[in-house]
Amino acid sequence: MLEHENLSQLQFVLNEWRNQAKEQLSEDEEALISALAVDGYHAWGQMYNTIVGRMTVKVNGEELSVGQANNLLSHEDPSIRKEAYEKLEAAWKENDSLFAKNVKSFSWFPFKYLSEARLEQCIKRAT
Repeated sequence: MLEHENLSQLQFVLNEWRNQAKEQLSEDEEALISALAVDGYHAWGQMYNTIVGRMTVKVNGEELSVGQANNLLSHEDPSIRKEAYEKLEAAWKENDSLFAKNVKSFSWFPFKYLSEARLEQCIKRAT
């Protein structure tokens, strides 16, 4: 059929679609993973953002968010870079138990349900 002149131009696209179809999970598998991701995977990301959003550090006498302090890591003054780094390290250590609990609770996420092809597909999309 692809040998027909009008369809031969579509050979590459049709072959790509055929190959991608082989990598797809069933609708039930996709629905299960999506449902579980909302409660686990996405919840962890939201919790992380909440914790980091509440973290502050005092650098050079000024109260800063983590993002603002991170920007100081490239400051021209080495003493400010050092102070920012040390204060950020202390802030992360102060909250490490919260992050550890979140990672531990996240470990249940059913990666085993993702086929190898699906994992490769996710990696391709992320890069």
